[in-house]
Amino acid sequence: MHDYQQFQPPITPEFNTVYEIIISIESNGGATVTVENRQGTVLGSVSGLQPGTGPFYLVLGQRIGNASAGSQAASWKSVSVN
Repeated sequence: MHDYQQFQPPITPEFNTVYEIIISIESNGGATVTVENRQGTVLGSVSGLQPGTGPFYLVLGQRIGNASAGSQAASWKSVSVN
């Protein structure tokens, strides 16, 4: 069984909207994930994650919610590692 953590505050995604997902990993292996909109406003974050020391893989999931049944897609525009 997994212990899933929710973004605080909860994020309500919108169709055709660009989001920036920022993943910060500390030297002790703890991580924080923050989601911002295009204007740089923080929409929500999750902290206290314990992914370990790597290697790291990013897996994004979605819930259908109000989306119509059928194919759903995400478009990656850029990824950077700092």
